[in-house]
Amino acid sequence: MNKQITEFRPPHHNIPCRAYARLFFGAWMFVLFISCQKPPASLGSASDFTYLDTKFKLEYKNTAQQFSAKVKLRMKRDSLIWASITGPVGIEGIRTQITKDSIYLIDRINKQYLESDLDTLTRLLKFEIDYKLMQAILLGDMPLPRYDAEQVSTEGKFLKITQEKEGIEIVNFVNSKIGKLDKLQLLDLASGNRLEIQFLNYRKKQGNWFPQKGLIEVSYKDKNTQEIQKTNVIILHSKTTLGQKPISFPFSVPSKYRN
Repeated sequence: MNKQITEFRPPHHNIPCRAYARLFFGAWMFVLFISCQKPPASLGSASDFTYLDTKFKLEYKNTAQQFSAKVKLRMKRDSLIWASITGPVGIEGIRTQITKDSIYLIDRINKQYLESDLDTLTRLLKFEIDYKLMQAILLGDMPLPRYDAEQVSTEGKFLKITQEKEGIEIVNFVNSKIGKLDKLQLLDLASGNRLEIQFLNYRKKQGNWFPQKGLIEVSYKDKNTQEIQKTNVIILHSKTTLGQKPISFPFSVPSKYRN
């Protein structure tokens, strides 16, 4: 596929394409992931699955707008994230595929097909985003599983692991009983932009712990007003399957959508 790097442009619709993108990608900023080195035994073992299939409701709110959407999301771990986003009237507005370096998006509202790199998410969300971070946000895993003993402290019943990578301070609050995140805080040391995620209501799914609810808050300084702006997203899962059986990732672009 020849990659066409295209900026996401807001469509002419009550719920803009940009807002859909923020809703989905802000929710999953989504996204860290498991490297070959596993955490210590006290943090539990890594999740044992290849494919994720889940449905959830997203509730989005910032100073300018508030709305909700339903999302069907599928993932092949460390490889591909697929999502179908449906608005309040029950019609699919966005279908997207995300790989380790690219985004492919079908905008059914405006009959457009867009391709871009992951830097688009960073520009939309005002925070540095990559595939691993997005995946981690889905699963409640640490973005950087490697760490040193001096980075670990205790805070209440949680292990607090503080790290830094490429100008981003990462603070993990880990539930040591299940080896999953209770809370993740990211701070861009240059801009002061912050991302905080709470992972709630863990349940066992095919032998793997999975968060049923996520609370996400992004705060950043508006370049024009210099005031702090906040975006909040609530994620509520209703049906989730994790396993080894391959699943499909339907993504067919109508010829009339291509430029």
